[in-house]
Amino acid sequence: MEVVDYQDFSFRLHNKAVSDKKRIPVNATIELTYRCNNRCVHCYCNLPESDREAEEKELTAEEIERIFVDLQQMGTLWLLITGGEPLLRQDFRDIYLSAKRQGFIVSLFTNATLVDDETVELLKRYPPFVVEVTMYGATKETYERVTRVRGSYERYWKGLQRLVQGGIKVRLKTMALTVNMHEIGMLERIAEELGCHFRFDPLVHSRIDNRKHSRPELYRISPEDVVRLDLAFPRRMQEYEQYCKKMVGKSMSHTDRLITCGAGRSSIHIMPDGRVLPCSMLINAAVSLREKSLREIWQVDMENILNRKRNFSLLCDSCSLINLCEQCPGWSFVEYHRLDRKVQYLCRIARKRAESFPFLK
Repeated sequence: MEVVDYQDFSFRLHNKAVSDKKRIPVNATIELTYRCNNRCVHCYCNLPESDREAEEKELTAEEIERIFVDLQQMGTLWLLITGGEPLLRQDFRDIYLSAKRQGFIVSLFTNATLVDDETVELLKRYPPFVVEVTMYGATKETYERVTRVRGSYERYWKGLQRLVQGGIKVRLKTMALTVNMHEIGMLERIAEELGCHFRFDPLVHSRIDNRKHSRPELYRISPEDVVRLDLAFPRRMQEYEQYCKKMVGKSMSHTDRLITCGAGRSSIHIMPDGRVLPCSMLINAAVSLREKSLREIWQVDMENILNRKRNFSLLCDSCSLINLCEQCPGWSFVEYHRLDRKVQYLCRIARKRAESFPFLK
C-alpha cells in the first residue's frame, strides 16, 4: 500500500474532483450567520449581532443537518464552518456535532471572542481539523480600530489562550489593512510564541451585498505595500518562488470557460439563508435550497454556470503573469458587477510582484 502525506493526498483528491466529469464537491463551506459581534472595517459580509431580520432568515439546525447528510452522500470530505461569527449561533454545538457525525474533516473560522470553557471542551472531545482565528492587530489600539468594538481585544485574547491551552490545533491569520499593516511582523512573532502557523492576506474586496455602512476597499493597502510585505517575510517568498517556478509563464488561453478554478467543480458554498453558489463572491449565481434540492442545484444549476463562456477575448489570457494574478469572475463581479472584466487592482499587484521578485527577473 502506498503511503502519502496529507498535502499530497489532498492535492491528488482535488485534482481528481476537478477533472472528474462527475464533479464531486469534496470541499464545502457553510456560513452559519452573517451576524457578528465585531464590526470590522474590512468585512465583506458582516451584519449587526442584533439584526433579528437576518437571524430569522438563517437556516435552522434541522435544515443544516439535512444539508450535511446530502453533502456526505455527494462525496464531501472537507467542511468549513464560518460566518459572520459562527459561535453567535445558540445551536452551534448541535450543528457542529451534526457535522462530525457525518465524518467530515471540519475546520472552524472564528474571531475567538466567544470561545469559553464549554466551547473548548466540545472541541477537545470532538476535535476539528483546525480552528482558524483572525488577529486584527498586535495591540489593543490597532485591534479595536479594526473591529470598532470596545473590549473585543481582551475577549479575543482570552478566547485564543483557551484554545491554545486546551490543546486545540489553531492557525492564526490576519488581513493586511492600511490600519494594521505596521503590526504584521509583530503578529507573526506572537503566533510563533504560541506555536501556531501564521499567514496574512492583503487582498480586500468589496462587500457582496452593496450595503453602504462600510467600504472595505477603503482599507486596501497599495500594490507597492503588498509587495513590500511579501518581501519582508522569507517563508512567504519561498512559497512564491516554488509556485512561480511551476506556474508563471504558463498560458491559460486553451480555454474559453468563464470559471477555470474549482468553484462549482470541487467546491460548493452555502450562505446563511440557504442560498448555494460556487464561491462566496459569485453572489449572482446563488440558488436557494428552499426552492430546490442541493443535489439538483449541484447537478443542474452549477453545471449551467460552469458551461458559461467569456463574452469577449480577455487580454489576460495572453499575459505571462496570469498565474501570478488573482483575477477571477468572483473578484470581477464584486468590484464591477461584471464577470469578465479585468480587476485593475489585482493586475497592478501582479505586475509589481513581477518587477520586484528576484526570481522573476
